[in-house]
Amino acid sequence: MLEQQLEQDIKTALLAGEKVKATTLRGLKATLLNVKVASGKREAGLTDDEVLPIFRQRSQKSAKRALISMSKVATKKKPTLN
Repeated sequence: MLEQQLEQDIKTALLAGEKVKATTLRGLKATLLNVKVASGKREAGLTDDEVLPIFRQRSQKSAKRALISMSKVATKKKPTLN
């Protein structure tokens, strides 16, 4: 069910011209495909119980990358005028 919702959300984002959202959702779809292939469930698909931890893990990685990026920007020294 979640996989079908993901497909629908990708279509909606594309039709609305939301490129960043569509790209993000496509990346999530690619992650699911990689997991399905690795586990031999490409044709059968994953259950919602198998999909949720993948979504959660991907979300945590994205949040961590965002925090790292923000901290790098915050620690850059800004030039001062003398």
